[in-house]
Amino acid sequence: TVVGLSMALAHAGWHTRVRAVRVVPEAWLHRDDLVELAQGVAALTGLAIALPEVDDGWLGTGYGEATGAAAAAVRRARHAAQLETTYTGKALAAALQDTAANVLFWQTHNAHDITHLPQGETPANWAC
Repeated sequence: TVVGLSMALAHAGWHTRVRAVRVVPEAWLHRDDLVELAQGVAALTGLAIALPEVDDGWLGTGYGEATGAAAAAVRRARHAAQLETTYTGKALAAALQDTAANVLFWQTHNAHDITHLPQGETPANWAC
């Protein structure tokens, strides 16, 4: 999602900083993986490669481990959104910390299983 968003915004001419908040260890998803994804998107779409900034400061002790900042962000948003501390709480904590800019907090809650799809197929019923 974050690679596609970065490339689409750049293609639209928006000078927007896209920040991906790390919620898994780097060994699970390395910057080279993002480059490979971007190259695949570029090959399929003709868009120029644009990569997000990766913010490594919110993972804490590891995947699935709550941080104090994530727990506080989840509590703060409890009346507006249902978040959890593994993914969305960490991302919202990062967004709340960035007070110097206008921030759009984007969460997908994507639960679509794509492992059964042939390479390159996109289901028509996916919500964007």
